[in-house]
Amino acid sequence: MNGDLQQLMEDSLAGSALALFAGDALGAPVEGLHLSTIAQHTGWVAEMEAGVRFPAGTYTDDTQLMVGILQALAEDDALPAGLLAQRFAANYEPWRGYGSSTGEALRRLRAGEIPAQALSRPSFGNGGAMGIAPLGVYFSRDPAEVAERADAACRTTHHHPEAIGGAVAVACCAALAARSRFSGQALEMRSVLERLLAMPALRDTPMAAPLARLDPLSGLPRLTPRARAEALAGSFEATLRAVESVPIAIGAALSAASLREAVEVAVNTGGDSDTQGAMAGGIAGAYFGAEALPASWLAVMENGAQGRDYIRALAKRLAAQAPAA
Repeated sequence: MNGDLQQLMEDSLAGSALALFAGDALGAPVEGLHLSTIAQHTGWVAEMEAGVRFPAGTYTDDTQLMVGILQALAEDDALPAGLLAQRFAANYEPWRGYGSSTGEALRRLRAGEIPAQALSRPSFGNGGAMGIAPLGVYFSRDPAEVAERADAACRTTHHHPEAIGGAVAVACCAALAARSRFSGQALEMRSVLERLLAMPALRDTPMAAPLARLDPLSGLPRLTPRARAEALAGSFEATLRAVESVPIAIGAALSAASLREAVEVAVNTGGDSDTQGAMAGGIAGAYFGAEALPASWLAVMENGAQGRDYIRALAKRLAAQAPAA
């Protein structure tokens, strides 16, 4: 990979990973609230605030799983069976808010009670999609490989077809966003949706119909951010179910004029706000890059042992080893 392209890859990887983190932290304080409740009590979530559970800028399980994916890629980007499960288990901090089935499996794995493949659950949730976007950027030279890797990575924790479809959709969307940036092309919502729906890994899955439901919303870029959030909330249920929350995140990301806008719309749509913000951030960050992250967000994003600077350093390392674009 030549120097200019490697620099672009590094910025897109860091942008995807850090914007995923930012969306997670921005959305966590309002997780579970309806759009109308957010509007009534908060107005519009635009800056990092403390929540009931966490100080401002704290990430949750979404980002912690993403860190595990980055670590596994850095160790062996063939992602052999069990490697992701080992990284997930080693990083597991239950206070970050894991789902009950994934948390129980991670506890048992750390105790040596179950093999890595037993982590996978028949859940239709978005747990396999929420941290996957940077993987799509890393393998973005080959959409078929992105889909294959995302499918395998998702099965580490979720093997329901809806969950797998969600992970593949987010990873492939992030890959297309990165490819658009590398080639200097605009990220156009309808074009990306058409390319996603043409992929064999998505067109015959439970994710195809929800993605197709985004097409009538392709005029979203002309709306205000609040109107976009309302349109998405009116078209999908803002829940942890992948076939509902993934299209919200993709719609927010593809209709945005900036990284900030993408994350804010996904968060303010309500429901699973942290995960929607994480997925939208991971996609939009791949296109806009790390330099587009608001300084006010970066200033409060946690920066401990596996925080902001650690994630940026991982992205730099991965850019140097990424497959040639």
